[in-house]
Amino acid sequence: RKPHAKEKSILTKLLDQQKARYAEDETAAKDFLATGSSSPSSDFPPQELAAWTAISRALFNLYETTARF
Repeated sequence: RKPHAKEKSILTKLLDQQKARYAEDETAAKDFLATGSSSPSSDFPPQELAAWTAISRALFNLYETTARF
């Protein structure tokens, strides 16, 4: 389904917060991206990739994603 305006607003705010967080602490971004079975892409700055990874995790944890309909 398409997101509601409120949901878009919440995710946009979260993205902005994560970008600011990782812009201030590149080490935290690299540590966050070190988790997993593959290496992060070098095509993007680690701060940007970490912020979008946080958004992806939020989306994957939504009820619509985890429940079967």
